[in-house]
Amino acid sequence: MKRVATQGKVYFTDFSVKYGKRTVLDVPADGFELSGQTIGLFGPNGAGKTTMIRTLAGLINRFGGTVGAPSPDAISYVPDEPYLYPFLDIKQCVNLFANRYPDFNQEKSLSLVRELNLPLDRPLSSFSKGQTEQAHLILSLSRGCPLYVLDEPLASVDPFTRDKLLSIIQKSTSKNSTVLMSTHIIAEIEGIFSHVIMINNGRIIANDSVEQFKKESDTLERAFKDRMAR
Repeated sequence: MKRVATQGKVYFTDFSVKYGKRTVLDVPADGFELSGQTIGLFGPNGAGKTTMIRTLAGLINRFGGTVGAPSPDAISYVPDEPYLYPFLDIKQCVNLFANRYPDFNQEKSLSLVRELNLPLDRPLSSFSKGQTEQAHLILSLSRGCPLYVLDEPLASVDPFTRDKLLSIIQKSTSKNSTVLMSTHIIAEIEGIFSHVIMINNGRIIANDSVEQFKKESDTLERAFKDRMAR
């Protein structure tokens, strides 16, 4: 088991995670390496996507092989479940992040809150699922990190707001940052990705540029379905 600190590059080499005797994620010896791209992570439920994401975020530390990634404090991570205290309002969350992360831009976060018309002084417990996702994503994108790891960040957001958030993601991350985003709503957000990794049963079944996938299929969703059917 080895975790190597990088400046933004992500790589897995001869990597595996096991729960008991069951292997939930297995990356072969030649592995893969990615940097400075917006990467879509596609796969059915239980494929191993969240395991990969949680390993990058530093939450899974028992694995075989090598992982290269920035230190966990230099990764902006949005899990697939809410993690902010529900009794806090957004202003309090902004203050919490400002005190916790030196790279957090408080002015930017409040500007994004206003852009999305989220209430500043209501507790998160009063938010809808979509509003809660927006709040978590805003806080994450207000950090200046080399790596953003987003686990199903837009699942409950309405289509109109989703378009706004996709634009915010593209504007908020630098050209040198790497963004890894898992999603099941491929057709709705495929335009944001430059690279795609597809996983099934804990194994990578495809890893290529969007340009290459579009040579095979007219959409990324069709490319994913075709790969799954093989």
